Amino acid sequence: VAFFHSHEPNTAHTTCPICNKVSEVDTGPFQVHVRNEHGPAARGEIESEKNQKAPKLYCFALVVVQRRRDKKYLLVQEPANWGWWLPGGRVDSMEGLEEAAVRETKEEGGVDIEIRGVLRVEFSPRKDIVRMRVIFYAHPKDENKCDSKSIPDYESVGSAWVTVQEMKKLPLRGNEADVWLRYVDEGGMVYPRSILTSEHAHVSIPKK
Repeated sequence: VAFFHSHEPNTAHTTCPICNKVSEVDTGPFQVHVRNEHGPAARGEIESEKNQKAPKLYCFALVVVQRRRDKKYLLVQEPANWGWWLPGGRVDSMEGLEEAAVRETKEEGGVDIEIRGVLRVEFSPRKDIVRMRVIFYAHPKDENKCDSKSIPDYESVGSAWVTVQEMKKLPLRGNEADVWLRYVDEGGMVYPRSILTSEHAHVSIPKK
């Protein structure tokens, strides 16, 4: 069947000329059947799609929140003596990335924010799972009403507004707070929020 499967529509009820099985009814779409039953997968050269399991995708949103009037940044004190870190966490079911960023900052840091841009999108495939993280840049919604969190709860011990120099004196959970605060403080690139959209979102065609 050289080239036959390349030109035939991938429709149901196609009889395979090699084994006479009816595609999709017995074996899935015809092109998939040829690949898995008679092609490289059948010869053991590649793994069959039938044996491949889609990995679970875990999405996280982190936020660098800058208070512009004094160039201070919001850091969160993690529970269980983990140290200080950026506000953020896992995206819940049916929740958008920006929604998660706003919610996590409020829960952990006690501050209402406005997302102003994106610093980086990270995608880390592993054997059984895939991790995706988006680091956002944000401002307080109201710089006159953005007191840090002072009452401990399940989400965090509290939060604080700090300069880059003040941050260096804190026990940090990891180096990310140090990296991203210095990145923003030195004028690092902030990408537009529009680079993150839902599937099939409107695309504006540039005018010549």
